[in-house]
Amino acid sequence: MRISNRFLTAAAAATALLAGTAAQASTTLSGAITADNEYNAYLSTSDSARGTLVASGAVWWVAQTFTAELDPGQTYYLHVVANNWYGPGNMAGGNPDALLGSFTLSDTSHVFANGTQTLGTDAADWRADPNSVVQNLGGPVSWTAPSDAPVDLGANGTAIWGGAIGGAVPGIPTSAHWIWSQQDPSGEAFFSTTISAVGGAVPEPAAWGLMIVGFGLTGAAMRRRRHALTPALAKI
Repeated sequence: MRISNRFLTAAAAATALLAGTAAQASTTLSGAITADNEYNAYLSTSDSARGTLVASGAVWWVAQTFTAELDPGQTYYLHVVANNWYGPGNMAGGNPDALLGSFTLSDTSHVFANGTQTLGTDAADWRADPNSVVQNLGGPVSWTAPSDAPVDLGANGTAIWGGAIGGAVPGIPTSAHWIWSQQDPSGEAFFSTTISAVGGAVPEPAAWGLMIVGFGLTGAAMRRRRHALTPALAKI
């Protein structure tokens, strides 16, 4: 019986090591993003919370790049607060707080709102809401989960932006579209898209060997227990 316990202990250790290896696997979110005129982008596990800052910029014709790690099994939200500077004072009511970006996921453990690992800004897979309260652009950043469809202002390289710099914003494909949040009153707009987890954590390739060892040790322990019980059962 003592030998069987050792086998069970070894099997449990192998299983624990396997679980730890699987938990370490994560998905990398990569992005190139800009907005007219400035923006802050956040990654959150709740649509109602702004989240952690992952990128920011204030030169709309220059895309900023970023990467972030996504935990297995966890759904995320990419939130963007965009501001347009032009208007009375430091407000810009009615001007397009336009957003442009392209994003990729490193594996199939997560998917964007379009069901794939590649997403550009568009009117179908993003949500936008005008901020109903006029914000001071020099004040603290608020967040309200958007719920409306954005307005499509054309592909990267077209409309007023393409004419201003003579083409597309470098680093962002022309399949991505400028999107806007309607006629908001403040010059500050919110955008959001969902990054959904697919299933649970997937073990890394090196972990499969540990899984096989764990199954083997567990099977050996069960056989030893069965052989040890046979003589006792025979006496009944």
